Amino acid sequence: MKTAKKKVDMGLFDFGKKKKENKAATEEKEKKDTALSKRQCDRYHVDNLYIEGIGKILDVSKNGAAIEKREIEEVKKTKIEIKIQNLEKTVEIKRQTLKEMGVMFEESLKSVDFFEKYVKKPHRINFRLERNISENDIEKDERLDTVKAVINLMLELDDPNTTVVKFKTHIEALPELEAEIIKKANSVEKAGKMDISSISNAITRLGFDEVKRLTYEHIDTKISMSNVALDEFEHYEMFGILKTAIFKKLAPLFSFRDLRSEGRSLLVTDIMGITFMADQADEKFKKFFKTPKELYSYTARVMEERTFGKTMIEVNKHYFEQVLGFFQYLYDGYLMAHLLRHPYIEYPESIKMTLSSRKLRFSYVAYLTILALEFILSSDKRSGYILLNRLKRFGMDNSKAISFLNETIFDANEMLENIGVKDKIRSVSLPTFSISMERILGKELHFSAYADKIKIVDQSTKRAAFRYEDPFFANFLIDLVLNASDYSFEKMPFCIVPCDILDDEDLKLEMFSGFDLIIFKNIDKLKEELFEEFSKIWRDFEGNVFVTYNAYSFIDFKNEKLHKILRDFIIDTPSYFDSKKVYETMLKIACSDINKEFDKDLADPGSFRDKIYTMDSIYKKSVDKYFNS
Repeated sequence: MKTAKKKVDMGLFDFGKKKKENKAATEEKEKKDTALSKRQCDRYHVDNLYIEGIGKILDVSKNGAAIEKREIEEVKKTKIEIKIQNLEKTVEIKRQTLKEMGVMFEESLKSVDFFEKYVKKPHRINFRLERNISENDIEKDERLDTVKAVINLMLELDDPNTTVVKFKTHIEALPELEAEIIKKANSVEKAGKMDISSISNAITRLGFDEVKRLTYEHIDTKISMSNVALDEFEHYEMFGILKTAIFKKLAPLFSFRDLRSEGRSLLVTDIMGITFMADQADEKFKKFFKTPKELYSYTARVMEERTFGKTMIEVNKHYFEQVLGFFQYLYDGYLMAHLLRHPYIEYPESIKMTLSSRKLRFSYVAYLTILALEFILSSDKRSGYILLNRLKRFGMDNSKAISFLNETIFDANEMLENIGVKDKIRSVSLPTFSISMERILGKELHFSAYADKIKIVDQSTKRAAFRYEDPFFANFLIDLVLNASDYSFEKMPFCIVPCDILDDEDLKLEMFSGFDLIIFKNIDKLKEELFEEFSKIWRDFEGNVFVTYNAYSFIDFKNEKLHKILRDFIIDTPSYFDSKKVYETMLKIACSDINKEFDKDLADPGSFRDKIYTMDSIYKKSVDKYFNS
């Protein structure tokens, strides 16, 4: 009996072990089936490399190459000797068609020098700058004292610890506001037996709440909304007041606590950088800015860079943080908000930024505010479509989202009426617009493969490493992925971390609470000391994690630890060197968008066929043409 029992126990034990092994094998198979890339090493497009007796090398990796067969129809051997420049290699033929051969090297290429020498790169255009705004130029701005007084007062308005003495001091720094409040205190409905001549007495007579209301109105109309430089900008008063109304309504949805109204103050005064530039620019520069759509566009940043060597965002950073001493703990969120709107923006490495949960949350609320301004005041249907989808994450269907926006417009119109502006902001309706990957990119093979891999990310892996040769084009496609109806990302709160300018000492998982998607832009530029913390986020974050990296950083040679983490999740951005159709599609999209923004035929695809250009070069060359025509 004991022997029999022992046999039964052993049988059960053996069965359990086999089951566990089968489960592990199944998981490994599933991992391979859902892997976005089955390559062990990155491949690189190379130029002017030929194998004698066979043909041209199309692409090469550490371990092998694809060779275009031109001189022979078929190679009968399984192994052959080839010579690539001065490198003699024994290779095994792994696949062969009438036109192409895939080979594996018996011994891997170990030196990156070969790749750096022969790799193909798209052509980039750099501006010859007209001038370069210096920090000294910014510090000479005549409006500094007024702007400082305005921001101080705005921060004081919603501070629960403010006092009449503090309030009085800031109001006295704005003589027009001081006179307006005293005049109101002496008005018929408020007048007592004696005239008021001091601001302290005026505050006492009117009451704190009434003085706050008058101050808000004055700031919105007389200071932050004053506009001399951008004389083509339509409905300027509406812009500032609507911006305030939208931000205040959106902030609680994403649990952003606007302490002392710092976020509102930053957004209301973000116009300072562009008005400072416009004061010194020519008419062509000024005339471009007509609505929020142009103000927040990527094209505007290109125009600013060409004209001044810096963008509005960079000028504002120095203006607010260094010169005025404001928003040091929030402004980096403004940098990230513009990245959310246009992921292809590149900030110079001279700008450094740090992360915090508060900055990240502000970036998303500011991004939604920009979309709303473009939808409502610029009648931009694309922005409206994106905004409505993102509001669904807060429990709003399209009908509720439209009602939410129209309630905000009603609040803004009440404020406009109070300050005597007769024009009203029009209510909005559901935009007839949608974003589809296939409709925009077509059915070209490489685009279809790209879209299919994104579906795998959306449905299972939740991780993707986008490898690119043209950073602008890669991020343009990611912007489509984030907002297309093809995937679920269109509703997700997301953040973009620009690793190349990140100056943090640590990278904590907790700061990304509330987000469904994190994008680490230029992960190949991440500081080495942050690598382990990034690895933890990649492994443990419950939502989606995307990274981007430059093919020309050669991480499979220079950062093997990073490449090992990303290897199974690499998605190659469709390459101009793989397909002329890919390049032609990019040209068509870029030229069409540029011509719409300028409302004239500036960009002609035919003028960009002499070389393979990067997408940002199309913008730069077209902006140059705009100023020179």
